[in-house]
Amino acid sequence: MNEKDTPLHRGRRRICSHTITATLIADARACRFRCSDRVRKICPVFATSNQLLATVTLLVVPLMLVKRKINFWVALLPMLFMSVITIWALVALLKQNVTGDGHGLLVVATALLLALALGVAGMSVWSLRRIKEK
Repeated sequence: MNEKDTPLHRGRRRICSHTITATLIADARACRFRCSDRVRKICPVFATSNQLLATVTLLVVPLMLVKRKINFWVALLPMLFMSVITIWALVALLKQNVTGDGHGLLVVATALLLALALGVAGMSVWSLRRIKEK
């Protein structure tokens, strides 16, 4: 008999394969995670990553407008605002995680996101200059 083919494993497999039971198990684990202290530390990093994604999305619109020779300031100003706010939040979060009781993985993730945010800012300036020169 295989180690994974014991009656106990078959019973667990049968219970976990039932959709309602599997959903309840997943919900219980998510609730346990939600009620833990880790969520309060992870949420700001997740939020700033979403802001960075919005900045990248907003970068595309001014580039298309510049290429079509349409007023691009309408889309560039929100992108600049989101970039400044995202970088500001990441710097504050990095300071908080480094000086406080921040977990090492959160410090690395925040530093990586800050590097990506600065890269997006540099790429946007470079792209706008390149398109305007053409």
